[in-house]
Amino acid sequence: MTDLNQRLAGLSPEKRALLMQQLSKQTAPAARKEITRQPRPARIPVSHAQNRLWFLEQMDPNSATYNVPSAMWMRGRPDCAILQRSLDEIVRRHEVLRTAIVTDDIGPQQRILPPAPVPLRRVSLEHLPAAQRREEAAALAQQEAGTPFNFSTGPLLRALLISLDEEQHLFVLNGHHIALDGWSYTIIYTELCQLYDAYCAGKPSPLAEVPLQYADYTLWQNALLDDEGETMRKQFAYWQQRLVSHPPVLELPGDRPRPAQQSRRGAASVHRLDPTLYDGLKRLSRQEGATPFMVFATAFKALLARYTGQLDLVIGMGVANRPRQELEALVGFFANTLALRTDLTGDPTFRELLARVKDGTLGAYAHQDMPVERLLDVLKIDRSLSHSPLFQVMLFFQNFPSEEIRLHGLVLSPIEPGVISSGTSRVDLTLFASEENNGLAMYIEYATDLFDATTIAAMAGHLQQLLQSALGDPDRRLSELELLTPAERRSVLHDWNDTARALPAGGAVTAHALFEAQAARTPQAIALSHLGRELSYAELDQRADALARHLLARGVQPGELVGLFVKRSPDMLVALLGILKTGAAYVPLDPIYPAERIAFMLDDAQTRYVVTQRALAPLLPASGPALVLLEEARLNEVAPPAPVAAGETAYVIYT
Repeated sequence: MTDLNQRLAGLSPEKRALLMQQLSKQTAPAARKEITRQPRPARIPVSHAQNRLWFLEQMDPNSATYNVPSAMWMRGRPDCAILQRSLDEIVRRHEVLRTAIVTDDIGPQQRILPPAPVPLRRVSLEHLPAAQRREEAAALAQQEAGTPFNFSTGPLLRALLISLDEEQHLFVLNGHHIALDGWSYTIIYTELCQLYDAYCAGKPSPLAEVPLQYADYTLWQNALLDDEGETMRKQFAYWQQRLVSHPPVLELPGDRPRPAQQSRRGAASVHRLDPTLYDGLKRLSRQEGATPFMVFATAFKALLARYTGQLDLVIGMGVANRPRQELEALVGFFANTLALRTDLTGDPTFRELLARVKDGTLGAYAHQDMPVERLLDVLKIDRSLSHSPLFQVMLFFQNFPSEEIRLHGLVLSPIEPGVISSGTSRVDLTLFASEENNGLAMYIEYATDLFDATTIAAMAGHLQQLLQSALGDPDRRLSELELLTPAERRSVLHDWNDTARALPAGGAVTAHALFEAQAARTPQAIALSHLGRELSYAELDQRADALARHLLARGVQPGELVGLFVKRSPDMLVALLGILKTGAAYVPLDPIYPAERIAFMLDDAQTRYVVTQRALAPLLPASGPALVLLEEARLNEVAPPAPVAAGETAYVIYT
């Protein structure tokens, strides 16, 4: 079993998903309708995934939200004519890359266009100082990533070659998700290298013709889903049972309230998991017969629960969705996003939660044929412009090329995650975790309507800290896992609580004396603002002095307790400071308390006076302490406040 787990952990996420699906097919019928090359009807339907992106495009035209950019550093001197020829051949081979999405009375359909040259734009930065070229190259790549595509005219793939000098280049491919996915780029780069090498050597294309095209898949998928045979009925039944009583929107604590309509504006940041931590993650996955994705997803879910307090969580989980061998060599949009729902009730241990996540992940893999678009229709989930339906957070675990690709006179190496971004965010937050040679890179795409970069950085730190705590002892309960980083712990437990301060010359001072000193330094600065009403430091201090003189004239003595019965307003601060200036202590009384409670507190504290507002006076006991109305404290009172010793009591609170 250990050897099997090790072999399982060594597979790519996509191949793990495929294996899991094959292992889970005991409940599925053996015979499944084959995908074959089909005659092209007059009207070629779009796939269900394409239909959703087409719909979103109608809602938000000219958006780059679903652009899928890819970039590689290129060393050497490329033959641009051969590079162009290689790209053109790839587009000829794969119809979906030269397909337009047009609309008729029924809805969207595919229109396959004749082969045409791929737009290959070339930019030279050799005129810039060498130190600026990489930064400018990244900016140009970012600009390309954020440039929309026109569905109805195509093309849906563009290329950009940015030359820093004769030997250094940035090669950018940018496609729309409606035409390709991440797996497709692996096919495109593989074919690009084979074609470039062959053409440079004066040879013809070494590639066999593609036996199937994406249009064959869409015809097959639509027929399969329309038929809704036994296989699809089981898919429907699984998801209906799994997502019954769909949980509420996942509300991560953000920096701003959720807007009424998503703008799709986004940003991205990159954070890296410590290599030793990633080694521990893989070790635990082997021990538990799970995959690294499952362990990482468990930590991510635990973090979301700690952040939100919600214990029924649904996140989106990306899968390649190529369960059949004939789909593996096809360029197109196959990727699906599955709903991974997990119950976190009962404060489980991390190991127990991992078992729940593992079970949910395997079930989702086994039922991945159901397009998320069709699922939304079946479940009749309410739609809102303010958030994405079904889930608001997504997690993808993927492999980026980590090794150099060598071809005729050139070396291609992967660009660092996060260098280019479309400047958009499809949901509130998406975490892309990609395996690297020495660890795990976390590429976090987030909605800037909700989050600041500092918040996302803190979240990444908390995830690492929680994972480290869990890997150290997987049998700790979720509530016991450490969340704060060492730096935050120092701030919270030491810096913020380090209240020791050197006293001013002459010994201790009172709170109101410190306020008086501030009022003397900045008399005209605003001290209070409430519902459009403002008081400067000088005005607040003068009003507090007036109340203190009024209280002293009424007979208030230092050390006695004075009731404070006012609404939350600037008057509360005036009354509080005024009482302190007499040397007395205040006893706060909330106007919403029952009359019996207020009467008890006044009697128990043996107060002789209560400072209140005229409108609240009727709420106090008629036979109780004497009332001192704030409205009666005039600024022309002449008796000065009595000197107050720093050791006097400041307040008495009833809990």
